[in-house]
Amino acid sequence: MIELLKKGNTSSGIAALGNTVLAILKFFAAAFSGSGTMFASAMHSLADAINQGFVYFGSSLAEMKPSKRFPSGFGRLVNIFCMIAVIVVSIMAYETIFKRVEAASVS
Repeated sequence: MIELLKKGNTSSGIAALGNTVLAILKFFAAAFSGSGTMFASAMHSLADAINQGFVYFGSSLAEMKPSKRFPSGFGRLVNIFCMIAVIVVSIMAYETIFKRVEAASVS
């Protein structure tokens, strides 16, 4: 499994780690400041991290050798991971918009 992960798209892996660190820092800043804008930025960074993580794992798994069950290989597996990433980002966008509307109705 480790050998398979080494074959993944390195830039996506690094971007996922970097965006994760940024998201954590932004969530702390949003919690301390109460800023809705900082919260939205943290959600954006988290969505980017998840997206890049899916691309990284998808690209790693796409490098698997063809098997008897999948003689054409796993090259298109990255498309499934990208589709999942789009769904996750869409849910996070909904949550961010919902939180903003909820905050606007309170004030």
